[in-house]
Amino acid sequence: MQRSKQKLVQMKIPILEPPDGIEEVLSMDAIAVGSIDDMDLASSMQYKIAQFIAYVAQQYRIVNSAYNERNDYFIDNWNRLSANVAGKMSLTEKKAIALEQSERLKTVKKEVDELRMQKELLEGWADHLQNLYDVLKQMHYRLRLRDFGG
Repeated sequence: MQRSKQKLVQMKIPILEPPDGIEEVLSMDAIAVGSIDDMDLASSMQYKIAQFIAYVAQQYRIVNSAYNERNDYFIDNWNRLSANVAGKMSLTEKKAIALEQSERLKTVKKEVDELRMQKELLEGWADHLQNLYDVLKQMHYRLRLRDFGG
C-alpha cells in the first residue's frame, strides 16, 4: 500500500484523513437526524460526510491498487514455481506443492488475502455514505425552505 500512497504523493494528490467528529455523525440515530433543526449543523454534517466519502473512496483505491499488484506478483510466481514441480501431476496438484514448498509464496498469499479482506470491507461504503449524504441534503433543503422561503 505504501507504493500506492507514494504514487499519489508524486502526483501531488494529498492522502486524506477522516474528518474530525465523523464517528458522532455516523452514529446518530434516525430520530436525531430527522430532528435536525439548525441549517449550520446540517451543512456541517453534509460536509463531514462528503469528506468521509472522499476518504473512503481513496482508501478503497489504495487498497485495490495494492491488492492488484500483490495478487499479480503472487500468481506470476505461483505459476513459475508450479511449472518447476517435477512429476506427472495435474496443474492443481503442482500448484499445491509449489505453495507448500515456498515460504515466500505463503507470505505473499497471506498479504493478498489480507488486502482482499480490506478491499471487501471498503466496498459499498461510499454508496452507503452517499445515502446518508442525500438524507442530510434533503434536511438542509427543508431547513432552507423553512428559514428563507420558496
